[in-house]
Amino acid sequence: MVLLSKKLLVHKLLICYQKMLESSIEFLRCIRCGSKLELDVFKFDKEIEEGILECKKCKLTFPIIEKIPILWE
Repeated sequence: MVLLSKKLLVHKLLICYQKMLESSIEFLRCIRCGSKLELDVFKFDKEIEEGILECKKCKLTFPIIEKIPILWE
């Protein structure tokens, strides 16, 4: 069970460091409750450069800075 948790953590960290495409939003989930995230884009040029991901259930927000979603609590 511990090994699975470490693999999940590594997977989440890898997602954080990928560049942000609009199609990626369907794979991202809130790190606190697991709900889908809603996207608010501030700057877009082929990729989402700046924006916010928000969990409507637990109200956490995650910034997208220079194309990188920061999924950290």
